[in-house]
Amino acid sequence: MRVALIFPKVAESIADGSLTSLEKKNWLTNQVKTHLFGFGETNFIPPMVLLSLASVTPASVDLIVVDERIQDVDFDMDVDLVGISVITLTAFRAYYIASRFRERGIPIVFGGIHPTVLPAEALQYGDAVVVGEGEGIWPQLLRDASVGALKKIYRADTAIPLELLPSPRLDLLPHPERYVTTKVVRATRGCPYGCTFCTVGTPAGWIYRKRPIRDIVRDIGPHPGKYMFFLDDNLGVDMDYAKNLFRAVKPLNLKWYGSVSIDALEDCDFIEAAADSGCKFFGIGFESLSKHTLKAMGKLKTNNPDRYKEIIRRVHEHEIAIVGYFLMGYDTDVPEDYDQLAEFLLETGIEIPSISALTPYPGAPITRKLEREGRILHRRWNLYYDRWWDLAYEPKTMTPQEIFESYLKMMDRVFSLRPVIRRSLPHVRRRNPIALTYILQHGYDKQKTLKAEKTYQQKIFTSGLHTPQSHSLPANYLADSDIGF
Repeated sequence: MRVALIFPKVAESIADGSLTSLEKKNWLTNQVKTHLFGFGETNFIPPMVLLSLASVTPASVDLIVVDERIQDVDFDMDVDLVGISVITLTAFRAYYIASRFRERGIPIVFGGIHPTVLPAEALQYGDAVVVGEGEGIWPQLLRDASVGALKKIYRADTAIPLELLPSPRLDLLPHPERYVTTKVVRATRGCPYGCTFCTVGTPAGWIYRKRPIRDIVRDIGPHPGKYMFFLDDNLGVDMDYAKNLFRAVKPLNLKWYGSVSIDALEDCDFIEAAADSGCKFFGIGFESLSKHTLKAMGKLKTNNPDRYKEIIRRVHEHEIAIVGYFLMGYDTDVPEDYDQLAEFLLETGIEIPSISALTPYPGAPITRKLEREGRILHRRWNLYYDRWWDLAYEPKTMTPQEIFESYLKMMDRVFSLRPVIRRSLPHVRRRNPIALTYILQHGYDKQKTLKAEKTYQQKIFTSGLHTPQSHSLPANYLADSDIGF
């Protein structure tokens, strides 16, 4: 039996299968990262969800892994079954890929967060859907497929114990040199906090599980490179486990990135252990400076904005850079919040501010609230990202134009040349070229994005095109593909 596992790319044009040149995009930065720091050719990390699934695939199955971000899909490949991993942003592209294989009579299995939340939608374009984490039921699905008895729904009713999982099959990557690094591990799964904008807990509830530390060290060891990514949603839930993990990683002499909730950083020993083990970047979910908004997000249990500046100071004292995540667009937000956030970012020197527009992802508690209130404007999944000029929901306390203009004003202040340089200088002194490179690249990319967004501002808001009626969903709006609702 021959099976292809496909990770779709993000594409606004659903049927556009051509790859953007990876070598031309951010060419100078990629050359620096590749030749001086030993990074791969792109900023992508391997599709670990597929490689984990491959690890529990019987040896008798011939597996092909296709990451469409770095290689084209061969729609003529000789396979008996195609499995496609789907997030909301790639759903329509995944359905298009499925349609091409189904034309040849090849059955399709969908898995991932989007089909887990919307299995009925996915079944319109495939033959089976895995609901929840796939590793525990994938072998049975393959047995069913081999005898032509594929069920429509395979439901993972329990979360798989992580100590039962073998090492991800990184050996199946056709172009490992194209990834920023192949030292990518997930020590834990889940997050117990239940933020209203988040879908992390959907596949397996809000269950926080940990892999044995010896297995993590084993998985890191054989792969080349000096840089590592922890893919965990939150490394800072079990503090004792995290500190023991950091101690175990220290002898590997690596530099690494990981995400933590901000409450974990109240523990100075946690920060010190992370820094001592090679941490160079923390991803931190600040989300908002407003306690009213944090309450609406369900974040007050972990986030106290009165403590933000002190925690940032502590992290910087240990020469760890910060990717600071913020989310704007809740009903509690007002225009002044955007001005205050700009002041905060300029004052604290958060190296990479990541400011997102509220997006009503299927499965998130905030989405269910917006649906009950009739405020979802469209479900064009390929447009579910930070389109500040084209929100997917109808705001309540600010108009779409007020939100977009407040955002542009804030970003102009935060990403003008002088603040970007100011955020970079400490890492020149600290001799941290990795942070320096990413700060400069991020600033450059944001300037390009801002230029394009200002063009949209003139086209959309000055012409009156942005109205709820402009978001009505025609049946054939995906005219460039074979898919339509």
